Amino acid sequence: MIVAEKKSQGVKWLPFILILVIAAGLWQLTPPSGLSAPAWHSAIIFV
Repeated sequence: MIVAEKKSQGVKWLPFILILVIAAGLWQLTPPSGLSAPAWHSAIIFV
């Protein structure tokens, strides 16, 4: 995470927060067939 950003640029974090919320929701889902849970979670993290 980039902590050096100025607080005045906080608006740029909104899409990131939205993605984070969606990713947290996906984390609860069952991994697709053919993927192990760790691989699924790793894919979510790096997307």
